[in-house]
Amino acid sequence: MKKFGKSSDSIKKLKEDFFSNNETHLKKLEKQNNFYKQQPKRQFCKICNNVISNKNYFISHDIEYSECNNCGHLNGLYEDTKAFCEYIYGIGSGYANNYNAIDNEAYKLRTEKIYKPKFNFLIETLKAYNVDYKSLSLFDYGAGPGYFINAAKKYGMKNVRGCEMSQDQISISENFIGKGIIKHISEEDTNLLIKDLNTDILSLIGVLEHLRKPLEFLEFFKYNKSINYLFISVPLLSTSVILESGTPSIMPRQLSGGHTHLFTESSLSYLEKKYDLEKIGEWWFGTDIMDIYRMLAVSSKKSSGDNKTLKKWMDNFEGIIDKLQLIIDQEKMSSEVHMLYRKKSK
Repeated sequence: MKKFGKSSDSIKKLKEDFFSNNETHLKKLEKQNNFYKQQPKRQFCKICNNVISNKNYFISHDIEYSECNNCGHLNGLYEDTKAFCEYIYGIGSGYANNYNAIDNEAYKLRTEKIYKPKFNFLIETLKAYNVDYKSLSLFDYGAGPGYFINAAKKYGMKNVRGCEMSQDQISISENFIGKGIIKHISEEDTNLLIKDLNTDILSLIGVLEHLRKPLEFLEFFKYNKSINYLFISVPLLSTSVILESGTPSIMPRQLSGGHTHLFTESSLSYLEKKYDLEKIGEWWFGTDIMDIYRMLAVSSKKSSGDNKTLKKWMDNFEGIIDKLQLIIDQEKMSSEVHMLYRKKSK
């Protein structure tokens, strides 16, 4: 099953902060990138372990990135070490502040606009293969405040649970989906968890790109006979990434913070073959045109102010965002993809 495109209406309200607080986000990114550049040089590709060539690279916001000659994955040229991850996600990083202010309305909005469409895609794909999703169990790794689990419960799925490394986010989830559904997990215990996990579907929504050792994780997944399906959402080397590299005064959305590497269609195909997976569902969509809209709007306001001409242009451009984005999505040049895999051995 193949699907392309998604309405931008679902993200406009959620992304307003990127328009209004560009300078704040940019200063924070500069600090994060400076810390990232202090880490050891990355020698091997995150996806295929091939030696990284430092000759073929491009620069975005003062960080070098290289496309792997073997699998096509985009790698930042520094390691995402444990120290770096603690700097990005740990206590004092401010990362938890993204979730601490969640109220009931905001939680419902994000579940409805972002996560219910994801789960609906999962349902549609399984139905195309005559699989009743309600008869399956699901485990959401890196569940955050429980948005995806909440969406699954809204659709009537009973056997759903997950894990999360942030105790703060687990506490938030308990206010909305109940206690005991999302368990705390440390990085050190991850492989043991996946090795013995008893579930039909393993989901990683915006998580695989944050794992320090994704190949180890997937190796344990491969040999777990209980897990039949893998559902992932990952960021891509996309149109917006190239544009971000040429606009240093605008906060980049794709290559920032914990995103030190990005997937490509070819690096995903490499994983598919390596771990003996059958791709049964793919949904390509992105916010590349929304990013272009944001880049132009923020840049114009800096030079021209908030005048009538700019407002008129912004209002007119909003009406064609989805039409332009669909072309990019159909060419698989979008900023995001959802994939549902089934193990071939099953």
